[in-house]
Order: sequence, then structure tokens, then C-alpha cells
Amino acid sequence: MHYHPDDHIFPGNIRVTDEVIAYIQERKCDFRICTTCGGPILLPVALKPPKPTDIQIAAGDYTIFISAHQVRYLHSIHMGLVPHLVDYEFHGRGGNAVRRTSAYGRCADPGESGDLE
Repeated sequence: MHYHPDDHIFPGNIRVTDEVIAYIQERKCDFRICTTCGGPILLPVALKPPKPTDIQIAAGDYTIFISAHQVRYLHSIHMGLVPHLVDYEFHGRGGNAVRRTSAYGRCADPGESGDLE
């Protein structure tokens, strides 16, 4: 798929849900919607920096950068675009596994090792 900067894209037609705005405000950083083999996902710009061809949309005090390849297909930015990791904690030998799900989108603070929750 080719994108041309003169393509008529109207970012004002893309709705950002209140849950996504709250999620971004909590993390205090800009995010980017990028393309993966599983479809579009919303990641902090610390993980996926914006490109010059990205379209920008306001989300509270922060900005969501949208890949030029994704913008034509988006009608709303919702929590379904936030990737979640599922991991398991094992308690003791032969113990029960406890499933934990966490959002993969914590913004890195300057000087952090880069490990994400």
C-alpha cells in the first residue's frame, strides 16, 4: 500500500474513546498507532517513535501519532488497540498458576533500564 501526502485524510473523523484518553493521561506520554502482523496497536513513542508521515491527533494533553498506513482504516481509537501481555506466576513446586494480564504501554522514565511492566 502506498501513501501519498496529498491523500485526503481527515483525522477529525477519528474518535478517541474516553478510556484511551484516560490510559494515555495516566502514562503521561505520547503514543503511536503502528502496524503489526496482527493489526494496528497503540504503543508509547518510547517503544515506537513517530515518523514524519504520521498523522497527529490530540488525546487530552498528549498526542497520538497514527501511521499513514493505518489512518485510512481507523474510525476510532479504543482499548482494543492496546496490547496486553499474559503471563503466569507459579506458586511453589507443583503449585497453582495464577494468570496475570497487564497492559503493555508504560512510558519509560529517563534513566530507566527500559523494562516494561
